[in-house]
Amino acid sequence: MHAADVAVVGAGPYGLSAAAQLKSRGIDFRVFGQPMIFWHRMLPRINLKSPDFGTNIYTAERGHTFVEWCKEKGYSRQEPIPMARFTEYGIDIQRRFLPMVETAAVENIQREGDGFAVSLGNGTHFRARKVISAVGLSYFANIPAPLDKLPRYFVSHTSHHSNYDDWAGKEVVVLGGGQSALEAAAALNEVGAKVHIAVRAPDVYFARPPSEGPRSLRERLKMPASVLGPGWLNLSLQRAPLWPHLLPDAPRVRLTRNHLGPWGAWWVRQRVEGQVPVLGNVEVAGAREDGSRLRLELRQSDGGKRDLTVDHVVCGTGYIADVSRLPFLSPDLAGEIRRIERAPRLSRKFESSVPGLYFIGQAAALSFGPLFRFVAGAQYAAPTVARHIAESLRGRLAAPALQATGDAASTRT
Repeated sequence: MHAADVAVVGAGPYGLSAAAQLKSRGIDFRVFGQPMIFWHRMLPRINLKSPDFGTNIYTAERGHTFVEWCKEKGYSRQEPIPMARFTEYGIDIQRRFLPMVETAAVENIQREGDGFAVSLGNGTHFRARKVISAVGLSYFANIPAPLDKLPRYFVSHTSHHSNYDDWAGKEVVVLGGGQSALEAAAALNEVGAKVHIAVRAPDVYFARPPSEGPRSLRERLKMPASVLGPGWLNLSLQRAPLWPHLLPDAPRVRLTRNHLGPWGAWWVRQRVEGQVPVLGNVEVAGAREDGSRLRLELRQSDGGKRDLTVDHVVCGTGYIADVSRLPFLSPDLAGEIRRIERAPRLSRKFESSVPGLYFIGQAAALSFGPLFRFVAGAQYAAPTVARHIAESLRGRLAAPALQATGDAASTRT
């Protein structure tokens, strides 16, 4: 069985950033996943909501941020910036710096001695001393409990859809008031579906367009810019990413869930406001099949109820990190992981209660705060994990060099 120092599972912004940081430290690793696949599958008209300067693949080499790449390509930075452009950037960085990414699926990881046995979908196996799980949002789509047992032809999540081209004439309820829900509602309306948005808040909300020209000193002092948007709290999360980790669980979880809550970007407003009806102050209390349709029972905030019969419900209800949803972790390994609710409990170095097993991205948010719900968190997480792994491997014998296969090549030359 071949061996590697580190196996990185996931080839999105967090996985690619972690691999780039490992490479810069001369650590032998293998990285698995279809590069930027989650982003590639998004709706065609979806745009980047986070600031362009805070949305990067964090290589150790300077000069390769998204902003610098856009300048090199001659692309405008004017909002809205197509999500497809960031996807193109991520794939370009991967091809230039991390051509060794393997598309074979990781099927199983289990403990073996002081490391891990990794099994791949192509039938090969190898041993890794460390594992970094950087799967992002892929496995964590949240469908509310009254709906999660219903068949897919009645209920889906926004992340399940790359387009709604065949939905004309269907009656659809979109749950949620965040960006993905609003983008889905707009896209459905534009193909001719009969759409309602249902939210627990009184209405849906949108950010204001950025002011034209440079901001005044007073504005910058009042609401400083950050990778999470303007504001002193956002800036503190960017500049001192560790402080939420030092809080007790309860306030950290509240901060992670409630800060930067559901709202839409300014550019989606004209596609939704006055175009798609909003059912405010409601939540789904129950649902049942009614012939070929679905009958929803909506509970109103005043205690009343309302029934609605539709063809489909699209849930824009976010993501919840849950270790048990990661199919590549063996049951025994998953059972060893201590948790905060369903997410892994992590050390300051993003290491779980299983030595050598790290989690970054959405899975780290309940341990580290809201920054890690966003790509910007990779700027801190990726080098922190790589540094910790480098320190733990110092003085140990290097893993045997990998032999190239049809889908793999060693990072060691």
